[in-house]
Amino acid sequence: MKIFSREVERGIKELKLQGIRIVSGDEYDELLNSTLNKFTRSDKYTFPLWQRVTQKFSVKSDESWKWIVDYESTKECFMFFEPNKERTGFIFPNKKSLTDTIGECFLFVFYITDLDSSYLIAQNDHDYLIASGDEAIQWLKARTESIRSRLHLRHLKRRTN
Repeated sequence: MKIFSREVERGIKELKLQGIRIVSGDEYDELLNSTLNKFTRSDKYTFPLWQRVTQKFSVKSDESWKWIVDYESTKECFMFFEPNKERTGFIFPNKKSLTDTIGECFLFVFYITDLDSSYLIAQNDHDYLIASGDEAIQWLKARTESIRSRLHLRHLKRRTN
């Protein structure tokens, strides 16, 4: 049952996006195995993947998936789902097309990496955005601090008025 990939395909079609390709079979397995080898303690998949990621930083926000567009936004990315649910993924030409597509879909657990598996970003079913890989962790920490600073400034303005 390919409920998540069908939902992504529907979102792509709704937005009339081009340049996105479906990945399955050997190519999917290669990308998944590279990701597992780099970001988990095992080269075998265990459900849920986001709990098996070794070095990570996470933030809870139901809107955090929208931030993904700001991380290396011009590079291709590979989006996949929990492999025990579906062994199909998508290669998006950039993060804008990815986040636009996610915005058209019901929310589900998904993972994003580049074709070199230099980072892993996950959105889980508890509204956590999870980053792994040195640069991705630093990006999410900086993004979180920026938001906290703005919220703190708004709070201070309210208190002084």
